Amino acid sequence: MNDYATLVYVISDDLLRTLKVNDDPQVHMTNAEVITFAILSWKYIYGKFKKTILLWN
Repeated sequence: MNDYATLVYVISDDLLRTLKVNDDPQVHMTNAEVITFAILSWKYIYGKFKKTILLWN
């Protein structure tokens, strides 16, 4: 799962950089991290975000 998470993060980050999408300076998570979180939640936990948070901690 860690390799998949890394792959999703790198692809998301590269895509956002290519599209020139900038993160807000006040955020705690980057846009690429949010996209990665959502994809991992959908793939492994079937969209249950609270369980995904527990998985990451």
